[in-house]
Amino acid sequence: MSIDINIADDLASEYLRLKHQRDMLDSRMKHIEQQLTDVMPVKDAGSITTLTPHFKVTTTARQYRKVLVDQVSAVRKKIGRSMFNKVFRTKYELDAKMFKHLELNDPEIFDDILPAIVTTPGKTGIKVEEID
Repeated sequence: MSIDINIADDLASEYLRLKHQRDMLDSRMKHIEQQLTDVMPVKDAGSITTLTPHFKVTTTARQYRKVLVDQVSAVRKKIGRSMFNKVFRTKYELDAKMFKHLELNDPEIFDDILPAIVTTPGKTGIKVEEID
């Protein structure tokens, strides 16, 4: 693939200019969001909508919960398996390092687990740095 250096430089320059503008806008928007949360009603969790003469403003507060793995066993014993299974879900997650290790070192097991894995390509990252 042949690279036109002038086009690449022009695109990289435009990319950095726009990235700087976006960063400035993001910073300003975060500041305004904070000001809005100071003057608008906000619930502890959930959404609340307020009408002003010109706008409909919705504030949404989220709460993130994390399961303390070292406590799970005791909770299961206390509330019973049936209730426990209603409250807690098991989330399967791929260990990417082990997956790659098996691909290179144990093709038989790798082939056995492959039907349970779906691979989709992610977005290609772009990083541009000025090097004057």
